[in-house]
Amino acid sequence: MILVSGLTEEFKVARTREALQYRDSRDCKVSSAGIEVKTGRKWKAEKAVDVAESRLRQKALVGAVATGRTGLGYFPKTQVSHARGKERNHLLQEEVRAGVEEERVGRAVGLRQQGAWTRWESALQRKVTWSNIMQADFHHVRFLVAAVYDALPNPANLHAWGKSETPTCSLCSGRGSLEHLLSSCPKSLADSRYHWRHDQVLKAVAESIALAISTSKHHHAPKKAISFIKAGERPRAGPQITTGLLHTAPDWQLHVDLGKQLIFPQHIVTTSLRPDMIIISEASKHLIMLELKVPWEERIEEAN
Repeated sequence: MILVSGLTEEFKVARTREALQYRDSRDCKVSSAGIEVKTGRKWKAEKAVDVAESRLRQKALVGAVATGRTGLGYFPKTQVSHARGKERNHLLQEEVRAGVEEERVGRAVGLRQQGAWTRWESALQRKVTWSNIMQADFHHVRFLVAAVYDALPNPANLHAWGKSETPTCSLCSGRGSLEHLLSSCPKSLADSRYHWRHDQVLKAVAESIALAISTSKHHHAPKKAISFIKAGERPRAGPQITTGLLHTAPDWQLHVDLGKQLIFPQHIVTTSLRPDMIIISEASKHLIMLELKVPWEERIEEAN
C-alpha cells in the first residue's frame, strides 16, 4: 500500500508544532501568555495536544508492543516516559499524525472497493513523499494511485460508470475486474503474460543487485577494533560507512533465471530446484537465494 500525507494531516501537524512552541517556550512571558493557535472551529491544536499527551501516557503504561510476526525487541522503541524536549514534541506530533491516519483508515474500511487496501495485511507500506511525486512521471503516479484505490478503467469499472455495456474481460468470459486482469485471467496465464511481468520485475531487481555488487567491490567492511580513550578525552567521530552482506566478500557472482534456465552449482548441492536468483561467494562460502513472486495483494500469504 502507499502512504501519501494529505494537506489536512500536514496542516494539523504544523499547527500542533506551533502550539508546542508557544507552550514550551523558554521565555516565561510567551509560555504564560496563553496564546491560542488559530485553526478554525472544527479542530483545535490545544485539544489535539492534550489528546496526544493522553496517548503517550497510555503508551508509557502499556510499554513496547510487538506488531506483525517480528520477535520481541526487533524494532527499537523510544522510551516514552524518558523523552524530553524536542524528542517529546516530535512524539506528540507523530501521535497527532497517527490520529489523522486512524480516522482515514476508519473511513476507508467502510468502502468495499476503494477501501480494499485496508485488507492487505501482508503488504508492506510504501511511503510516497511529495518530492517523489514531483520528480516522477505524472502517468506513473496516476496509474499507481488509481491501481491502489481500484479506480482504473477496467471493464468492470467502465460498466459500473455507465461507459460500457458489459463488464466481461476481453480475453475470456470472466468479470473484468482489476484483480482478474492482473492475476486471475486464464487466457493471460496461458499466453505467459504473467510470466513476462514476473521476468520484468526480476530483471529490474537483478540490475539493482548487480550495481550493488559492483559498488561493494570497492568498499569493504571495516575491521572491528576497540578504541581506547584516555581519561578526560572524548572519542573521535569517525566516518560512518554503510555496510551490508555484499560488503563481506569481493567475489560475489550473480546468477539469474532469465533468458536461459538457471542451473544450481553442482559443487554446492545437487538439486532440481530453480530459484529465480542466486548470489554466490566462494571466498566467504556464502549463498543467497531469491525467489520472486508477484501475487495479488490479498493473496500474499497464499503465495508464500
